[in-house]
Amino acid sequence: MTERRLTPKSTRTRRAILDAAEGFFAAQGFEATRLEDIAVQVGIRRASIVYYFRDKAELYEAVLDDLFGELLEAAQETASRTATLDERVAAGVTLWVDYLAKHPALARILLRDLPNAAGPGRATIQRYTKLYNELFAKLFEERTQGAVTRAAAAEQIQIGTLITGATMFFIAASPALANGFDPLAKANIERHKAHMLALARELIGIEAAEPTSASIDARRPH
Repeated sequence: MTERRLTPKSTRTRRAILDAAEGFFAAQGFEATRLEDIAVQVGIRRASIVYYFRDKAELYEAVLDDLFGELLEAAQETASRTATLDERVAAGVTLWVDYLAKHPALARILLRDLPNAAGPGRATIQRYTKLYNELFAKLFEERTQGAVTRAAAAEQIQIGTLITGATMFFIAASPALANGFDPLAKANIERHKAHMLALARELIGIEAAEPTSASIDARRPH
């Protein structure tokens, strides 16, 4: 689609379309989401959406780019810091959990679309997943001191999948399993973060650092 110069007003409208579409795609999925419903929520005509996005598929790609782009930028910045292996693991786990807590729609979209090999947005999801895997691979090479064997590569995938998948499921699915449970409550996010960090350290083979007062408080029942 040809890039258009956007005025401040049209920039705000485009942002409103993306925000509304994110909510619909997360709640209903790609197929059930209608541009008409997004337009009504934004307060514009359906035809106005086509000014910014050629069709629903392009809008979906833009939503994914929006969600993944911010996360990737933060992950690259975190990976570039000079830090110990344990500090990098802690920073990575913290970033992932906090980001999904801030953007729960991403967890719902991924949980819905990842199993669908022919689904819309699959190429975009795979493109960003490849970049995240490359960042994790660098961390894993440090842990194995460069001995990246086939077995080590398989272990990398399993560890990465376990940590990322557990958080996606926690954010998107736990309310359906435990009536009244709010995974986004601060205490629950901090407790989940502590669990994921402990699991990551154990799987990667890092001795746990001395617990901070914050991590102790996160593990206390509330």
